[in-house]
Amino acid sequence: MRVWNNRITDTEGAGLGVNGGFNVLFANNTLRRVGSRSHALEVVFGLRSCDGQPGDAGRSRCRTLLERGGWGTTRVDDGTNAVRIPNRHVWFYDNLISRSPGSVRLEVAAQYRGPSQAGSRVPSPVRAREDLRFVGNVFGRSARGRRAHRLPRFRWRGAGLGTPRPRSLSNARLPGRPAGVGSDLR
Repeated sequence: MRVWNNRITDTEGAGLGVNGGFNVLFANNTLRRVGSRSHALEVVFGLRSCDGQPGDAGRSRCRTLLERGGWGTTRVDDGTNAVRIPNRHVWFYDNLISRSPGSVRLEVAAQYRGPSQAGSRVPSPVRAREDLRFVGNVFGRSARGRRAHRLPRFRWRGAGLGTPRPRSLSNARLPGRPAGVGSDLR
């Protein structure tokens, strides 16, 4: 997944974040006044549960997906027993992040090994930051009552990413992308 060349402003939560992602690239984004509630960026676990009560329509699908190698659980969700889903290969490249006053830069979940993971097929311990990279990002803080400076528009020509601009961006063509990254988190 790629989040590329966006302008994100005035968020209460994180301006950019990943919750259980694989091969995620955040590049050339401009964030202004983000994270007013707590943090500007987040890299935390995804959560998987099996909704509903025993006997509800569709609940048997949870077991079927587990038997086919999926990650999850068949337990009735109680708000605390969801399975944590890890992140791998999450990259923040060349973003400009101006966070709201009082917010912190980043929230990253610590590795987790707990009873909710039993029988889930998720590798243990679960890590939210395996191959987490920050390259060329600029962090700042927005001042209350002051207008932020307007940034120049991203110029594709001369950026070293090829011209003319491709119809779709491929992570494989970006500098620093390791060759042959697989798709299996196990």
